[in-house]
Amino acid sequence: MSFSQTLTPKIVSLTKEKHFCFTIKQSRIIAQNLESKIFNDSINTTLKTLNQNLIDIIKNRDTSIIFLERKLSLLKDQNTTSEEIIRLKDKALNRVKKQRKRQSFWLKTMGVVSIVLTGIVISN
Repeated sequence: MSFSQTLTPKIVSLTKEKHFCFTIKQSRIIAQNLESKIFNDSINTTLKTLNQNLIDIIKNRDTSIIFLERKLSLLKDQNTTSEEIIRLKDKALNRVKKQRKRQSFWLKTMGVVSIVLTGIVISN
């Protein structure tokens, strides 16, 4: 930890060890600096945690987006397949309707011809 040049302590030797002595004013400044650094460290830790949580949320969001895009692609493919099936069924239905109309026409024609022939045979 570094302090400004104005906080020069008195060095006192006690039992062959050096001790630094500060005035009360210097001690207050040191205490304020320490408290400020502790506070800044706690804010930094909180912000790191918050940042990591946001990164995790973004990863989850991106994963969800990819999953939903794949699901949407599958649904589009299923929709295309369903539309193709409906188109083929409509085509087959139209073909059957045309066949029935032709059969109905020929049955009516055969009925009229048989009535006419029966009338001719009876009149002779």
